Amino acid sequence: MTYKPFAVTAATFSLVTGQHDGGVILANRAAGITFTLPDATGSGAKFEIVVQTTITSNSLIVQAPDASNIMTGTAILGQDVADTAVLFETAADTDTITM
Repeated sequence: MTYKPFAVTAATFSLVTGQHDGGVILANRAAGITFTLPDATGSGAKFEIVVQTTITSNSLIVQAPDASNIMTGTAILGQDVADTAVLFETAADTDTITM
C-alpha cells in the first residue's frame, strides 16, 4: 500500500498504528509539535517524521504514551551551513525525544 504524506499543523498529535505508520508525517508548525506514539504492542510499527517547516519556538517532541512504553530509533539532522549530518540514537530506556 502506498501512503500519501500526511501534514500535521496542530500543537499535539497522536499517531495511530495502521493509519500513520508506513508513510511520511510532515511536521508543519513553526511553534513545534508534540507527537505521541501509540502503546507498544510488538507490532514493529515505524513512523517517519520529516520537519518541513523550520521550528522557531518550542520543540519537536516524540513521546511514548507513558513511561511503561519505550522506543527504539534514530534521528538524523542535516545542517545547511556546514553541509553535515548528525545521527542520534535512543537509549535502552528512551520514552521521549525532544529536538
